[in-house]
Amino acid sequence: MKSGDSSNGQRGGKYEAYSHYQDVSKGIAESIDDALAAYTELESLHVEGAKVKSDQASRARSRIKLAALKLVPELREDAHHNEEYQQMLARWHGTTEISLGDGETKTVEPVFPHDGPETGYFDGLRNIKLQQTCPRWLEDWVIDIRTAGWEIGYLRAGRSVSPEPDVPDPDDEYKSMFADK
Repeated sequence: MKSGDSSNGQRGGKYEAYSHYQDVSKGIAESIDDALAAYTELESLHVEGAKVKSDQASRARSRIKLAALKLVPELREDAHHNEEYQQMLARWHGTTEISLGDGETKTVEPVFPHDGPETGYFDGLRNIKLQQTCPRWLEDWVIDIRTAGWEIGYLRAGRSVSPEPDVPDPDDEYKSMFADK
């Protein structure tokens, strides 16, 4: 359920909330956790020299990709004013175009924390056999996924709020009622 305007979720309107936010948020948080668990299991198997079965590799691939796909639309939505999101999208998709509004675009080249697939994490995942190897960039990607989930707000138990000027802080008012005088 949204409030603020009658644009039915179209761009340009004020978008404050929507139906089933808790369900959507929980699903995205679970996908992110599943991606992290899948990566750590896969990486552990490789470090231990264990045979990675095709279903284990397939499950890891799908969980990591699913979590990232769920975050891409929101990263795109706010990328025009957030350089961290721009860089994530560039790493995930390779060189990418960011819409800045008014018909302007910005080309963003990826900067990888470690060696990454030049065409981006999605293509890198598509082109690698996870039964045979667990590349370092896969860890970087799941950290990006976790960071995006945190920054967007799906993984926070609360929120930071800046007080509005000239509006008393309710916590201060509450404390003053019970302060020793």
